[in-house]
Amino acid sequence: MAKIIQLKKQLVDSKLPTKIELYQELLIRGALSTEQAQELEQLQIGQEGEQTLMDYFRMYGDSNWSVFQNVWVDYYGKFEVDCLLITSNQIYLFEVKNYKGQYVYENSQCRCNGQTIGHNAISQTQKSYINFTNLLRQNKINVPVIGVLLFSGIDCEVTIHDEIGDLKVVRRNQLRNFIHKIKHDERNYSKNHVDIDKLRQVLEDFEIHNPFLPDAIPREIISRIRKGVRCSHCHSFEVDTLKTYVCCPCGIYEPIENAI
Repeated sequence: MAKIIQLKKQLVDSKLPTKIELYQELLIRGALSTEQAQELEQLQIGQEGEQTLMDYFRMYGDSNWSVFQNVWVDYYGKFEVDCLLITSNQIYLFEVKNYKGQYVYENSQCRCNGQTIGHNAISQTQKSYINFTNLLRQNKINVPVIGVLLFSGIDCEVTIHDEIGDLKVVRRNQLRNFIHKIKHDERNYSKNHVDIDKLRQVLEDFEIHNPFLPDAIPREIISRIRKGVRCSHCHSFEVDTLKTYVCCPCGIYEPIENAI
């Protein structure tokens, strides 16, 4: 399994709840709005797509690889990189899209299941790739960077009609072989060397906090939240509080400090 590395601001942000965590808790406590429910669904779809990539790295990758996830930097504008895979001699920048059905890119427009969508995954990946490679060059990190757009949806059919430069487009059913090719290239093209410590320092120099952490909960929503301690497993509120444990009829015993 590749080693997952967190940057300084990511470590700070990790102590706060994500939007997904907050919305899931609001859902359990009966206070999630319709708009928040729709946003939660989209966030979960995106998270599932990124988790698919990590699962494939775990199954088919090498233990000497390093991974940076969800990196936010400000370099001539703010942008996020879904995943940076660092091998011994190359860097792979992954943008991950978890679409279902048919995805078509033609005449600089994206269509999903016949409907034109405003979000252009191709141009987004190209922008992140260009900004990231320029950032490295400015800071004298001269190793190859490969831009990859991964369509992680298991049933997603992807058709690309336009020229997209050096960007690599990988479907879910191609991902295992793509990772094997990464391993092959690492073994056979060893003239480059990635200084992981220098790369990490450069990223931290330009890193910003996640701009999409959840806002404070409005009082109107707070008034509708179901109060009380719930089971961490089945989410039931019908729990018994013992001296040091919370006990649920489902069989879960949880230390009271964790439950609170």
